Amino acid sequence: MTSNRSPMGVFQALLDAVNSHQAVCAPHIEYCKTSWNKLFGDLAKTHSKWGAAGLNSPAKASAPDEFGLGDETMWTFLLALGYAADGVDGVNALSHLLVGEPIDGPEPPKIWLEALPFSPRLREGSTHLDLAVGHIARREERVEEGTLKPRGGIQLCDSTQKTWVAFCEMKCFSDLSTRVTHDLERTQLLRVIDNAIAFQSMNVEGDPRYVDTPVVTLVSPRRLWKGGQRSRLYHFLYRTYQSENGHQALLEDLQFSHESGFLPYRIEKKWRYPQDDLEQRIESLQLRHISFDELYEQMPKTTLRNPILSFFRAWGWGG
Repeated sequence: MTSNRSPMGVFQALLDAVNSHQAVCAPHIEYCKTSWNKLFGDLAKTHSKWGAAGLNSPAKASAPDEFGLGDETMWTFLLALGYAADGVDGVNALSHLLVGEPIDGPEPPKIWLEALPFSPRLREGSTHLDLAVGHIARREERVEEGTLKPRGGIQLCDSTQKTWVAFCEMKCFSDLSTRVTHDLERTQLLRVIDNAIAFQSMNVEGDPRYVDTPVVTLVSPRRLWKGGQRSRLYHFLYRTYQSENGHQALLEDLQFSHESGFLPYRIEKKWRYPQDDLEQRIESLQLRHISFDELYEQMPKTTLRNPILSFFRAWGWGG
């Protein structure tokens, strides 16, 4: 019999707590390219896989990814639940941490998982954002078999106030991908930045309104960011874009895919890449980093906090 204090007992307690909080969290999370059933189902499958393998200690996992310990989708889902369990206050607290300062947001605020902004480039599919917050709305509905159905994508929501979004790239043990189908030099971080600075809605006259403050937040384990080896590409890209000549480097990287013909800017009737204002859009960008560890440590004090933190401490990476 598994003890409640054993690592597998902690995992079972997490499953029970998450399942019982579905109704509490549901109003505060929007699922796009995923769903509650898929994410919770994957969590339950991971529990079964670990149990079948006799994995009752993280030390028994020879490789983190073999048992899902490095699955950022799982850790992001639990993170979103931990803040959503505190309702509007929790979503606002998460937004504050991701943006770096208290900021007025939409009413009601939501946490978006696997959101799909409209691709800013021709020949490139929608980027899957691990997590997003801010002035976000679902894209207009489409007709399918005579029924209106929401698109899986997102756009800037209508607002009379200054708008902002935080698009998050979540990384555990993996690194950034460094290629897409039509551009072998376009990195994952650059794609997210491109989507953030071009995030928009279109008014009835066909004029785009771009988000006023685009924020891109890189989230990684603390141990892979502070101290030790700088072993990930995202370290170098982040520091490059934050350096004295960072804006020029970012401008050149964004322009390269267009000028090379690999991924031209998307210029359409209902969507327009900000090619004429690209330098201004880069100036408006805020590039940030925060660790998974800090986000878990700052999780609101709800009845879901302890089961999630206990699981993170038992099965997380520490550091």
